[in-house]
Amino acid sequence: MTPNNITISYSPDNKSCFNVKNQKIIPVNAASVDGITVNPYLISFDPFVARYIRIEAENYGKLPASHEAAGQDAWLFVDEIIVE
Repeated sequence: MTPNNITISYSPDNKSCFNVKNQKIIPVNAASVDGITVNPYLISFDPFVARYIRIEAENYGKLPASHEAAGQDAWLFVDEIIVE
């Protein structure tokens, strides 16, 4: 299941922290690869200089009745994050 929300923040010194983006996730272009659903997301914002970046993804929660594991906690796997 996809996360509900993603928050991106940064810090130049690992002491102060600044929020850059808080975005609700709407699945688009989902694809199934060997039975695994892949959901690519592009989150863009104005450039900034940072030494540390924090990405927080809010878990989906309990799986819906339509899911084979309905009522169980959803898992969240992140395979790749690209920072340019």
